[in-house]
Amino acid sequence: MKEIGSKEFAFLAHEFKPRVRSAQSLQAIQSTIEALGLPQEERYVSLLREGESMDALHELDSWLILCLTPSVESIALNFCPGARSTQSRGRLSAFVRRQPHAALIPLVYAGRGIPYGRVHQFARLHSLKIRMQGPHINDISPILRLESLREMVITDYCHEEDSQTDPPCPWDCPLKGSNVQKLKLYNFECHYETLERLLGSFQALESFSWTTPRTYHEGLPYEWSNIKTLLQTLHPRLEALKIKENRDWMVMGLSKLGSLREFTSLRYLYLPLEIMLGTRAATLFPMVNY
Repeated sequence: MKEIGSKEFAFLAHEFKPRVRSAQSLQAIQSTIEALGLPQEERYVSLLREGESMDALHELDSWLILCLTPSVESIALNFCPGARSTQSRGRLSAFVRRQPHAALIPLVYAGRGIPYGRVHQFARLHSLKIRMQGPHINDISPILRLESLREMVITDYCHEEDSQTDPPCPWDCPLKGSNVQKLKLYNFECHYETLERLLGSFQALESFSWTTPRTYHEGLPYEWSNIKTLLQTLHPRLEALKIKENRDWMVMGLSKLGSLREFTSLRYLYLPLEIMLGTRAATLFPMVNY
């Protein structure tokens, strides 16, 4: 199996279909877990035996499938990774960020170069997509160190999860420690310090894409000019840049991006003219639909 994941994801708890496994199936799964020599195997077997929505909330299926697919090249974890919840009116009501969810753990071990039982090291993985509903971005930082990883997509990460004063764990990818060449951030917002650590982890990005949320939250005072300087300093040979700003950034009072002439390798550019030219864009190009 070379590709794992789904383009769709479930958010409402009532969409999690109950799993009722036979005693024979549970015994086969338990034998597989024991054969892999996984840490905390008793905990996972216990969760599997609980049935109901435990599989969905803890991503136990994804966890076990990842452990058994040494040839996997592309992974998409879209079902609320990191979610720990109590069901309230049919919705996921709370997230606990103190530890990553099960499906992330074998990837984190592999990124750190630490054996996870007898599980493979994801030596062929080149593309990873993670929907960040719940975990802190520091949780996934060791995964960036996977030698074969070239493309990373991070979606739905909000500032409320991006604690700077009390992260669940330290950032665990050294400066220029990642071979990722393409980074896509969708519905993503974070503190400037987080973005600095993230971009600083890559040796040489070729493509950077960022789509912001539709709402603006105070306390995230990064400027577009600072982000350009950050990209210019860390990744001057960027070949593709896409920025989709869904907030009213001019009302927010943020500085414009300005000229990109320093990016001499740039071949693809997608961004609103307002971000480059500021309020002049509406005057110079009154008929353009930005």
